Amino acid sequence: KAAKRFSEGQRVAFFPAKGAWAEYVVVRYKSLLAVPNEISDQIAAQMLINTITASVLIKAGHNSLKAPITLPVYILQNAAASGVGRLLTQVALDRGVRPIRLVRSHQYVEKLRSALPGPPVYSTSDTNWKEQVREALKGHKLEVAFDAIGGTAIDDLASVVDDGGTIINFG
Repeated sequence: KAAKRFSEGQRVAFFPAKGAWAEYVVVRYKSLLAVPNEISDQIAAQMLINTITASVLIKAGHNSLKAPITLPVYILQNAAASGVGRLLTQVALDRGVRPIRLVRSHQYVEKLRSALPGPPVYSTSDTNWKEQVREALKGHKLEVAFDAIGGTAIDDLASVVDDGGTIINFG
């Protein structure tokens, strides 16, 4: 079966595999996914793990909510223009969650708005980004924030998340 699915020299992605960071690795054929030529090596190397990461993050965010869960549910995403950030936005939207996205500069605000329109995007380079986030919440609670940066960014997120909320740091 494997011989029919793949040919020598064909580009593939895989997950999971021990030693995946090595130059050469042997993996089970069931772990392989053919990569079309239209997908760059850079994207192919990220697509499986980033998708899994975004799915695990949204589940962790859901599990951190305290009962009763009040709709709508908002999340705050730091580094929302990253590969995982964009996927997390899409996973959240697919589940009816309302993301508020943060990026480092106005350049990324515009890129993200055009690449994935809809949810609000704010630049943390603006001195009033926290007020912008509170306005976007329209009085609703913010119980979950996701952060891929760390350091003082976590303190900034903590000042916006409601008391008892959760900040999930990853990356």
